[in-house]
Amino acid sequence: MTYWNGSVQPLTLLSTGLAGHDELQEGFAVLAEHLVGGLTAARLRTLAGRVIAAETILEGAEFIDTYRTLTEDHGFLHKTSFQISSRVHRGGGLVKDAVYLRGLQKVVAYLADGGRIDTLLVGKISVEHTAVIEELQRRGVLRIPPLRPAYLDDPDTFYRLENLKESPELYTLAEQI
Repeated sequence: MTYWNGSVQPLTLLSTGLAGHDELQEGFAVLAEHLVGGLTAARLRTLAGRVIAAETILEGAEFIDTYRTLTEDHGFLHKTSFQISSRVHRGGGLVKDAVYLRGLQKVVAYLADGGRIDTLLVGKISVEHTAVIEELQRRGVLRIPPLRPAYLDDPDTFYRLENLKESPELYTLAEQI
């Protein structure tokens, strides 16, 4: 969606992505899971496990080291540890696995601080670019994003979003799980 929204902007770089856009893309995807009621504690724990696994790769861990970290240090089941370790080692430490929760934290903080969700849909940007994007929209340089997820019009989504803005603690659940 952000690709298409970015491609209709005068600054076509918004379709390919500004620096740091991966964090926002992945954080927004996790937020979307929450907004539609699909982000369970188990799913959030899996995402946290992927972050841990990606970190082990950055530290030079081999597959077995990542597997042991997940099972012994974090209490993941053997099957789950194997699946997570396989995923991140096969991809060489996927960027998106490393930034899920950091991106979610930034998106939630941005929204809790009064940020607009439509600004996040204008293209492939990072949260750090939102002030500039909003200024360019005010000046008429950038257009309102033509595509918007249908779930944002659901009353339940609106309730979850407003609740999140008032109590932006979703991203800390991963630390507790």
